[in-house]
Amino acid sequence: MAEGVFLVMSDPYPGQDAEFDRWYVDEHMVETLAEMPGLTYAQRFRRDDWIGIPARFPGYLTVYGVADGAAEGLKVAVARQREEVAAARAANRPPARLAISPTMNLESLSSGIFVPTSARVLSPHLR
Repeated sequence: MAEGVFLVMSDPYPGQDAEFDRWYVDEHMVETLAEMPGLTYAQRFRRDDWIGIPARFPGYLTVYGVADGAAEGLKVAVARQREEVAAARAANRPPARLAISPTMNLESLSSGIFVPTSARVLSPHLR
């Protein structure tokens, strides 16, 4: 089936949006694409408007493309990175790889690998 996506939802600490965006786009996405197996692209989004979605939903979304058949290897790499970040936080040191900016509010961080369960359905407006 087609490639999947690795979604990362996050927020900066209040007042840190500009530095958070700079770090995320100029450093973190580039390093993540280089370090994580099976990722094909990255694109960042900012929440513009949510009707009916609680304000606690993170304001930023990063979409990483996952190559066909790469989800299992990526799951292992993501789990290893999460363990490294947790250990680094507990030891009050930066992670060995994929450094996390101090502007990132780790309490809002949420991520997951999603694989397709259906074919794409195109809008009738695009046909």
